[in-house]
Amino acid sequence: MSRKVLGLDIRSDSLCAVLVKGSLRESRIAAALTVPIEAAGEESSGLPAALKAVAAAMDLQNADCVVAVPASLFSCRNVFVPFGNSKKIRMVLPYELEPHLPYPADEMLVDFTILDGSEDRGETEVLTVAVERKRLAPILAALAAVKIEPERVTLSGFAAAAWIGRNLEPDQTALCLDIGETSGALFVVAGARVRLIRTFPLPAEPAARGRAVRSHIRLTMGALNELPGAPKPPEAIFM
Repeated sequence: MSRKVLGLDIRSDSLCAVLVKGSLRESRIAAALTVPIEAAGEESSGLPAALKAVAAAMDLQNADCVVAVPASLFSCRNVFVPFGNSKKIRMVLPYELEPHLPYPADEMLVDFTILDGSEDRGETEVLTVAVERKRLAPILAALAAVKIEPERVTLSGFAAAAWIGRNLEPDQTALCLDIGETSGALFVVAGARVRLIRTFPLPAEPAARGRAVRSHIRLTMGALNELPGAPKPPEAIFM
């Protein structure tokens, strides 16, 4: 049985779309397109116009959709909870995160992954991401306007980091650096999965951008070393 999957990567200045057609025997890229997202205020500007261009160029009928949105919209944290049940974790996480975030629990969407080897101290380590509902709402509305209902919404750069993790040796650690026009994201991959995520703003001036990236790498490495059971130092960086 054939299947179509549409991957969308929404950035601050562009929209990348890839349509994959798959069967039991093979998967292949049927179409790929990058569309600029014009600045607000210009004629035919913004994400809605870019999505219309993708919908006009590709056959999206019956396609499952996965969407990546700018990682800068999310707050990412590693937290520890005294149980490992996924249902309990989902119930308490918004209130665990609320003291560290500038918005109330009922205004955010939260998701998480339980990290391997996280119950050694009687606690479960959880990698969490949280986003304000109102920041995600206009993106979902623009997708709905072209009849796209995503099966999954994730952070830009996360899929690449997860793929890299699956292709590392079990004891290897790597940094995956995703750089955009106005922000960046750093994913620490260890034990074949994403262990830590940090997002940060970036200045426009090239030299200042380089200094900011180096600074955030150092801060991320410091945070990684403070985690229980910290992995080996990274042996590679992917950009």
